[in-house]
Amino acid sequence: MHVRRGDFAQQYKHVLVSAEHIYDRIKNIIEPNSTLFIATDDKNKTYFEPLTRYYDVCFLDDFADEIKDMSSSLFGIIDQIIVAKGEVFFGTSYSTLSAYVNRLRGYYSSKYKMPGYELGELQSFYFSPPERYRLMTRYHAPAGSLWADEYPMAWRDIDHGIPEVQQ
Repeated sequence: MHVRRGDFAQQYKHVLVSAEHIYDRIKNIIEPNSTLFIATDDKNKTYFEPLTRYYDVCFLDDFADEIKDMSSSLFGIIDQIIVAKGEVFFGTSYSTLSAYVNRLRGYYSSKYKMPGYELGELQSFYFSPPERYRLMTRYHAPAGSLWADEYPMAWRDIDHGIPEVQQ
């Protein structure tokens, strides 16, 4: 999941929710005791303690030894790739990081013919607001804030009519 909190406290207060609210949104989709990787800009990990009661929660900084030789400028990209490859994704509405994760998930879905790929459907959700909860689970045409979302037309059937390159 991606939980953006920092600058959103000023810009998008209505999408900031409690960890208890996050749990209410994920509990029927993510099995208890599952590993839950959280990409976040929140330095205060105590915010996530309610989730640790139900899940094996980890963050990128839990792997500090493995990434110690990498530039910290790559950490956001690493977070994106990790959460994009999850079975299910929960993101923060209006976050371009969460939106790009959904685009990556769309590419993976098409490439590996994951359930729902033919229709542009992903196992991706938003915590809030309620009307956006299942936005990515069904095909939808571009509308509204184009910068804030990704759309299945960006990954669905994009290779149609392009011949394979012979190596």
